[in-house]
Parts: sequence; structure tokens; C-alpha cells
Amino acid sequence: MRASPWEDRPDEKPGRMTMEISLKGMLAGLLLSSALGLGGTLVANAAGDEIVIGAPISLTGPLAGDGKEQKWAYEQAVADINKAGGIMVKAAGKKLPVRLVVADDESSEGKVASALENLIKVQKVDALLSTHSGPMNIAGAIVAEKYKKFYMITTAFPFEWQPLKLKYSALFFFHPGPGAEVPFQIWDKLPANEKPKHPALVSEDSPDGKGFGGAFEAAAKKYGYSFAVDDPWAIGATDYSALITKLKAADVDAMLVFGSPADTVTLLRQMKELGFSVPYLH
Repeated sequence: MRASPWEDRPDEKPGRMTMEISLKGMLAGLLLSSALGLGGTLVANAAGDEIVIGAPISLTGPLAGDGKEQKWAYEQAVADINKAGGIMVKAAGKKLPVRLVVADDESSEGKVASALENLIKVQKVDALLSTHSGPMNIAGAIVAEKYKKFYMITTAFPFEWQPLKLKYSALFFFHPGPGAEVPFQIWDKLPANEKPKHPALVSEDSPDGKGFGGAFEAAAKKYGYSFAVDDPWAIGATDYSALITKLKAADVDAMLVFGSPADTVTLLRQMKELGFSVPYLH
């Protein structure tokens, strides 16, 4: 059995499997798209013996929890592809194995460029998989465009990426609008006495948080809800007692939360310590 970051969370293994399958397909699609779309550049760079895929990943910093899972999924995708013999490259006349090279972007938009420059200029990768964060991936896509290296984006809002009209990246994500409507659609199906009366929006103070926060606000208006609390959520803080006190005072009975795994765990732990919980947490 494979070691994975989900081993101590058996109830999440279906999600793990889905993530692995989708990332395996993404990686294969990346290689195929690169080989076809870039006119054999990938094969020429591969020197006939392997295909080198680079990935800036948040191994440290506030997004390290996401980065750990993303790195594991990329590694399993590569292992599965190589177990099947690699990728058949027509121009090379044979299957080539895939090698993954990772660089730590430190969960920082400012460090993505240097991580990618290292992968492209020093590690000589043939193509790129992305990190996990909209603003970081937009920064990464711009660097990839400069060097004409294909960059498969896993996470970014379409409205952030599309206006740039980049030729060397593709997007694997959704618009926040439909996703933000899900909790309200669920609430609409509840009996009248179980519908939230005082929902709260707790969204991190970041570009991603503002993107999802705006989508949640628009969805709330569409479905006839208003937020009893809607304040920016500080990233990386260690004490959320002031926020929790405000939620309690507003008699909040449902929370829509968008934040990093580490911050969310801290918030939930402190909510429990202060004796506060809600019937619905999304």
C-alpha cells in the first residue's frame, strides 16, 4: 500500500483517489498538449531518454498543508505513468519515462518566479505543473510565458487568467460563482425551522479569499440571505478569540469558511475551546 498524507484520515480516502485520478489525467494531458502544441519542443528538450516535469510547490509556509497533498498526488501520478511504461512519444519512436522535479515556492507569490526560474534554467525541465493558489499561479504563468514553457494551472479563477491571453498555460479550475451557490442551494432544501437565520462569512484576507468572498456575497443576495458577520480573516494568526466572540455575539448559526488548512484547524480548535459551534459549517 502507498504511503500518503491521508493515512491517518481514512474517511478522506475517496477524495484522495479522486485527486490522484484527476491529477494523473492532468499530467498525461499536459505532456500530450505540450508535445502537440509546441511542435516537438518537449521531445527535443527531453534528449531522447526522459521527460522532465517541474513543479513549484508550497513545501513551507501557510500553504504547506495543501502543498504536501499536491506533491503526493503528483508523485503518484508519475509513478503510475512510469509503471505503465511511460509516455509514448511518436517523434522519439518510443515511450519515455517521466521524472518529477519540485521546487519550494514557500507559499509566497514573490518566490514563485525564482522557483520557476530554477526549474527552467537550472533543472532544464520540459514542461511544468503548477502550485496551489490563484495569485501564485498567475505569477507562475507569466514566467512560463516568458520562457515558452507549458504551465498546467490547477488553481486560479478564470477571470484572473483569461484576460492575460497567455499562450503557454492552460487552466484546470472553475469560476467561483457556481461553487459559491452550493451552500445556499442546500439551505433552500432544508425545512423552514432548520434554515440558517444568522449565517456568517469567514474568508481569509487574500486575493483568493476576496474572490470567493465576493462570490459568496453575490450568492447570498441571490438566495435572499444576509451575513450577520462578514469580516476579513487574518492569515496565519494564532488567536482568533476576538472573531469567535463576535460570531457568538451575533448568534451565528452557520459559517461559510475559506482559508488555509492550518488557519482553519486553528479556528475550529479555538471555537471548541471557547464553547462555540454552529449547526452548519461549509
